[in-house]
Amino acid sequence: MTVPECAREAEIVDAIAAGQWPDAAPGTLRAHAASCPVCADLALAASALHDDAAIANQVPMALPSAGQVWWRAELRARHEASRLAQRPVLAVQVVAAVVVLAALVTGIRSLAPEAWAWLARTASGARTVSLSTIEPLTLALVLAVGLWLVLGPIALYMVVRADRQGGR
Repeated sequence: MTVPECAREAEIVDAIAAGQWPDAAPGTLRAHAASCPVCADLALAASALHDDAAIANQVPMALPSAGQVWWRAELRARHEASRLAQRPVLAVQVVAAVVVLAALVTGIRSLAPEAWAWLARTASGARTVSLSTIEPLTLALVLAVGLWLVLGPIALYMVVRADRQGGR
């Protein structure tokens, strides 16, 4: 594939580099750039690059000090290390929650067989009995326990998450 060329490309580049494009450029050069697709593209691209370079040179770039760069790198490394260290802790917390739940169920079943039998009757009765035939006290107790079982883990998750976010 051949790249299209124009003999006046260098003139346009020189005018843009000198800051004369398009206002101070000769009229014949502007007319040529308007009619030649190669020069029109060149003028558009080179003007944009020249303008960006001029703006970049006006605004001084403030580089951070070496101490600040080092401090940020240390802070990032500490943050990543603490994140990696929290992974096993979360796994241990999940295992501990499962063990506590299993111990609670086992304790209720062995220490209070009447309560376990009542829970079994209530669960089997909930499948066969309509809501209007359940005693109000039983209904309130079942709803309270169910609400505790649903909202307890959510509240625990929110507390643990807030504690982790506060420690950053």
